[in-house]
Amino acid sequence: MFTSLLVSCGDDDEDVVPVAKPTITELEVGAANNKTAHPGMDFHLEATIEAPGKIRDIKVQITPTNSGSGWTFVKTYTGYYAGLKNTSFHEHLTVPADAAVKGYDLLIIVTDELGNRTESLSTFNVVKDATLPTVTSLKMEPSTAGTQVNVTGTVNAPNKIATITVQVQSSAWTRDFTLSDAESVGKTTYALSKSIDISAAPAGHYHVNLKLTDQAGKAITYQVHFDKK
Repeated sequence: MFTSLLVSCGDDDEDVVPVAKPTITELEVGAANNKTAHPGMDFHLEATIEAPGKIRDIKVQITPTNSGSGWTFVKTYTGYYAGLKNTSFHEHLTVPADAAVKGYDLLIIVTDELGNRTESLSTFNVVKDATLPTVTSLKMEPSTAGTQVNVTGTVNAPNKIATITVQVQSSAWTRDFTLSDAESVGKTTYALSKSIDISAAPAGHYHVNLKLTDQAGKAITYQVHFDKK
């Protein structure tokens, strides 16, 4: 007796859903997105990044807009951001004191762990402004116990102090603090000495961002990093 066996061949592979490319949104170039940098000062960059395939690295590149001589900068960020699916990319670059006053291109490239890549191109200008507010001898240091950040320095604001704020930021914990008060607002010089309570912050890598704004609306930012054990 012969038995006939019919075998149905089918595709047992499940449909593979492609992973979306990273996105870069809410880009801020310069304080309050003013697209302005100043020689010898910190330069604020911030963006919201989403990467379903997990961030491998974030590259920042700065070149003169019309070629020629000028400030050039290239850095690839990994450690703090690598492996995250979404993050607030927030960094402060130091503009060289001799940076040429001109226009520049800013290119941000986000690559995920699957090799997907997204670029965002923006422009900004390096300008000189003798009336900018500044903080000299600035220190933003965590206490030995890791329960507070001590902020000290000398504030100079030809257009008078409006606000002094600090943001302590990590991927798990972010808080904003106002350091300006009746004693500092309206002054052109001020000896800053404040302590910020971070006892509730979990262990991790933190960015501390100080923003000084004067009564003409001009702002400057400074950033330090520290690890809380």
